[in-house]
Amino acid sequence: MSISLYGKIKEKKLNLDLFNKNIYDYFGTDSTAKLEYNGRFFFYENKDFGYDIYFAENEKPPYNVWDSEILNDEFEYTQTIMFDLRKEIDYDLAYKSIVDFFIFLNKQIASDILVTSDVHNDICYIDKDIRWSKRWLNRNEEEI
Repeated sequence: MSISLYGKIKEKKLNLDLFNKNIYDYFGTDSTAKLEYNGRFFFYENKDFGYDIYFAENEKPPYNVWDSEILNDEFEYTQTIMFDLRKEIDYDLAYKSIVDFFIFLNKQIASDILVTSDVHNDICYIDKDIRWSKRWLNRNEEEI
């Protein structure tokens, strides 16, 4: 079983070229040579980092709304970047690297990003500041 982390991007700011540029600028790896499309996501298998990266360029209703604990409201988003973590990696390092990537991306595209996980729900909300989920801050380190 793998764990997935999602960056739910409020405004449509990324196209495929800008997505690839930001992946390269942050991770130092070129995704264009390994990029595939599965009908919903552009898919980039990244064996070097222990996770695969997916990019949904156009999220549409009714599947683009998340009930956010951090915001105490629904969060409507237009794009998603998903990191699918393999079970053999160090989750602490992967979570930190991925959240740091979303902080970096927020500065590049000037759009709010809600970071979530299929295991932990909300992790943080990134706008001008970072708001962390209370559940995330109080989690048991052994869960990760």
